Amino acid sequence: MSAFSAPDRRFIAFAEKKVKGNHLTILDKKRLMLCRDELESMVNEVKSITEEKRKILSVKNMLQEALKLNQRLRFLVVEPQHTIPDVFVWMLSNNKRVAYARIAARHLLYSACADHRGGTVARSRPCFSRYP
Repeated sequence: MSAFSAPDRRFIAFAEKKVKGNHLTILDKKRLMLCRDELESMVNEVKSITEEKRKILSVKNMLQEALKLNQRLRFLVVEPQHTIPDVFVWMLSNNKRVAYARIAARHLLYSACADHRGGTVARSRPCFSRYP
């Protein structure tokens, strides 16, 4: 849990610098402030869990607390309005659109760093089609 707070502090410092930029919209600034506040509260929760003054938690309770923090982090990671459009794969028959599949861009993006790659980069995956 101590490894959790160091990267969060760096993101909070980065968010503070980023909010002062003039190229961000009001929505971007509010989103960064929301992430910053949420991360600060999570860091404080981690500190309170790991403090020796607090009553000792069982392993089960500690795991539940860690899963709650994980769920909150996952909520922050998913962008509600991603700037890159999704990819649509269309199935055509006689120049008519018969079915389509929508793939989120964050699953397809490539990065040199393995941690920042999308989950399905360089893999074939099934596309379940829908009727248009």
